[in-house]
Amino acid sequence: MLAGGIILTLVFGLICSMPTNTHTFFYRSGIDAVAKEDIATTSGYLEQLKNYSISANHKREKNQ
Repeated sequence: MLAGGIILTLVFGLICSMPTNTHTFFYRSGIDAVAKEDIATTSGYLEQLKNYSISANHKREKNQ
């Protein structure tokens, strides 16, 4: 009786954890590309802000 309960608990744990582990595996493999793309996009935005700030300061200096 006790062995049957232990076996059922193990089987239930394996069945319930399998989708979670599979999802985590695919999530990890897919998130790398998404994170790199987001970092590149953010870097581009920051570069644009930096360039805009430099050009705005340059225009102010010319006008003074």
